[in-house]
Amino acid sequence: MTKTKPKIHVTDVNQFLTCRTKWYYSSRLTHSLRRAKPNKHLVLGTAVHHALGAYYSSGPTLADWDANGALNAYDEHVAREREDGMEVDEELQEYLLLGREMVRNYIPFSKQYDEFSIIQPEVELSYDFGDFEFSGTTDGIVKDNQNGIWLLEHKTAAQFPNKEALAFSLQAAMYCWVAQKTKEISDLGPVRGVIFNILRKSLPTIPKVLKSGNGMEMRKDISCTPTQYLRAVELAGFDPNDYAEFVSELDPFKFVHREYISLPLSSLAPAVLEFKHVSGEMLSIMQDIQKGMPVSPAVYRCDPLRQCSWCDYRSLCSQKLFGRSWKEIAAYDYVREDKFDEETDA
Repeated sequence: MTKTKPKIHVTDVNQFLTCRTKWYYSSRLTHSLRRAKPNKHLVLGTAVHHALGAYYSSGPTLADWDANGALNAYDEHVAREREDGMEVDEELQEYLLLGREMVRNYIPFSKQYDEFSIIQPEVELSYDFGDFEFSGTTDGIVKDNQNGIWLLEHKTAAQFPNKEALAFSLQAAMYCWVAQKTKEISDLGPVRGVIFNILRKSLPTIPKVLKSGNGMEMRKDISCTPTQYLRAVELAGFDPNDYAEFVSELDPFKFVHREYISLPLSSLAPAVLEFKHVSGEMLSIMQDIQKGMPVSPAVYRCDPLRQCSWCDYRSLCSQKLFGRSWKEIAAYDYVREDKFDEETDA
């Protein structure tokens, strides 16, 4: 029987580069642990991805995209997760409501600012590197209004990243490189780069009617877009024309950020070499674990001041630092997403 090659995702490589100890606990190549209590950020991000996937899967152009379908997909995904045993406490419930409102508020933004058509939604990307297989999923292949081909990537974030950070994204580089190596995609034409479609995890402020009842508040720091503000004006029964000057100063991209990152094929070689090198290190550690060998010295912690305070795996690190077995805690507070054929004590 042919042995299945390990599949390596960019998120796994990024985790290895951030903190090897966290990767050691969490990666499907190693112990594949996740907290039994759901991570609210991952739950929200996954649900929003499902909603936008449904929205853009309903047809190639703006006229086809289905707002109700997006919200239904969000609700259905959350319902499936509950049926599968996801426990929803008050904090997670609040976060799930936030995610739903993010999707609902995204729709009018999309109707006004989307300047692309969908060629294929949610495309699986894979490439055989010999010792392992690259694996990933892009949220769409789209064509801009000048017939340029782009990959579409949806993200959720508390704050928008800057363009320079996105340009250095290993995910963007690897996705573009693999896409160009995929005949079904390369036949469409050269991939120009990645469109990052980033939804901010925040809700707009609803403008209030002045106490006098003669108009709407006009604070420069009000947290809403021009469209959202004018909708409130109309609902309150005032004339939108009276607020045109104020509205012109509001930021239409306050809750959704679009960044077109151009990545020609000729510029991607360094990222591919880096990905292969890091993947080789990861596979070496994986093989040691499968053989039951002691923890590799290549597994070490990150800077604790930068990462540890919010890490899902800090209780395991604490056990280990006090000379106790981290597996005692793992057995109670974590679940296995994947397992090796044989358990080890690595």
